[in-house]
Amino acid sequence: MVLDQTLTRRDIKRNNRLRIYNRLREVGSFSCLDISMDLGLSLPTVGKNISDLEEAGLVRSSEEKKNTGGRSSKLYEVVADYRVAIGVNITNQHISAVAIDLQGTVVAHTRFRQAFARCDDYYKKLGAAVQTVVLEAGLQDDQILGVGLVIPGLLTKDGESTYYSRVLRLDTDMTCEEISAYIPYQTRFFHDASSAAYAESWYNHDETDFFYMMISDSICGAPILDAHPYRGMNFRSGEIGHVQLIRGGRQCYCGKRGCLDAYCNTKVLATVTKGDLALFFEELEKGEERVQTRWKEYLHYLVTAITAARMLFDCRIVIGGYLGQYIDTYMGEVEALMRKEDPFSEDVDYLSVCVCKTEACASGGALSLIDQFIQTI
Repeated sequence: MVLDQTLTRRDIKRNNRLRIYNRLREVGSFSCLDISMDLGLSLPTVGKNISDLEEAGLVRSSEEKKNTGGRSSKLYEVVADYRVAIGVNITNQHISAVAIDLQGTVVAHTRFRQAFARCDDYYKKLGAAVQTVVLEAGLQDDQILGVGLVIPGLLTKDGESTYYSRVLRLDTDMTCEEISAYIPYQTRFFHDASSAAYAESWYNHDETDFFYMMISDSICGAPILDAHPYRGMNFRSGEIGHVQLIRGGRQCYCGKRGCLDAYCNTKVLATVTKGDLALFFEELEKGEERVQTRWKEYLHYLVTAITAARMLFDCRIVIGGYLGQYIDTYMGEVEALMRKEDPFSEDVDYLSVCVCKTEACASGGALSLIDQFIQTI
């Protein structure tokens, strides 16, 4: 019984420390009195925890706040660069990397075209991408939490190996150790859609339960429950891209026919403008007829996909990926079509566009490592 009480007191102390630290991350700078009133904790409890955090190098005094009729209060802030995580997004055609500090700020970023290849030369370029953001951010090795390698493939539970990736055309399983041969930090694999959805939840605190539709060169989804990804029995939940849309329809990269991916990935749009998705939307805005024709056909399939997700999960639907960067202007069209498709309601306020529009996958990989670290404070 004494042991249980000791553990409980320890848990309470740790929970208070986390609450204080996370509140500082959210507000930027606060006095001990502000934190005490905001969190409903005693001033001595706050003061002790702030001292411990300051001694550990996680928090520092920033300035003093002048109080009316009294003495000044010292303000405290998180040392954002105490630790930094790196996220790397690996696609068929690009490598992108971000460095993110403990407050979620991107402090360095690089992106370049590089076709994926399972070879030593590619792994060297992957290592070079990591070193680029490390140097750009001016980081020391002891500041780096690790590197989240985000890939379009299904992963083992421990995040150390793939077991399926038709997108990267892997014929055998690929390990994290293999691909990170030139990365001198701890590495871990992350699934691309789940990482993007995690970043969305991280930056948009209002979204804690939703289905994220990552619509890019391929399509995948990620259910988020209580701000955490739901993985499924075999770590492949949310694979909406391989729901059959039309029996015997277009060829999908998975080998089957008629999959949603074959009708709704963004390459379907970009083929009209020689692979340039940004140009497609520029011409759509100008009213180019051939582009408008493709867009109307595309919307028909997109709305079918969104409706299917809504019927399955009965939750908020967030459109992300490459499409999420461009579709804001056209959400009125999407919503009008959705009102006709939804059998239960004409209110489509459950549909929104992602707030994390650029490098969401890479960011999610880094943010996952940051959250793991914060839980150890």
